[in-house]
Amino acid sequence: MAHHKYSLLRRLVLICVAMMASNFIVASSYGADLYQRNVARPVNQVVFASVDSARNITKQQVLQSTRHGWHTLSGALIGGLLGYQFGDGTGQIVATTAGAVLGAGIADYRSQTPIVLEYQLVELLLKTEQGELINVIQDKDPNMRFKRGDAVRILYFDEGVRVDLAY
Repeated sequence: MAHHKYSLLRRLVLICVAMMASNFIVASSYGADLYQRNVARPVNQVVFASVDSARNITKQQVLQSTRHGWHTLSGALIGGLLGYQFGDGTGQIVATTAGAVLGAGIADYRSQTPIVLEYQLVELLLKTEQGELINVIQDKDPNMRFKRGDAVRILYFDEGVRVDLAY
C-alpha cells in the first residue's frame, strides 16, 4: 500500500511540474523582443534624417491571465498532495480535500492578479533632409544611443519602421 501511495504522489508531482513549466514558457514569451536582428527582409524606403530630440520613455502593458483553469487545477493538485501527507483513513481524506480546496482558492486568486509588463522605448523627433519632421517611438536598444544632431536612417518595412544610426 505504501508503494502505491508514493507512486500516485510521484505522478501527481510530475503533472504539477509539467503544468507549471508550461505556464512559465507562455509567460516568458510575453517579453519577446519585437525587433529581430540578423533577419533579412526587404526595405521599402530609406530616408536620411538628423535627430532633433530623443528621450527615453516606458510603456506599461497590463495583461490579464487567461489561464485561470490551469492555475486553479495546479493549485488544487498541489494542495491535495500536501493535505494527503497528513492523517490516516478519514482524517487523510479530509486533509486532502481541504488542501485541494485551499490550494485551488489561492491559485485562482493569484491567477486573477494582472501581470504588468514594462517596455523601455525611445521617442525620436527626426528632421529629414527635406525639412520634414517625423516622430518615431521604438524599442530602446542599449547599444544604440541617440542624441541631438545624430545622423540617422529611417527604414520603412511592410510591418513598420525602424531608426538606426547612419554611419
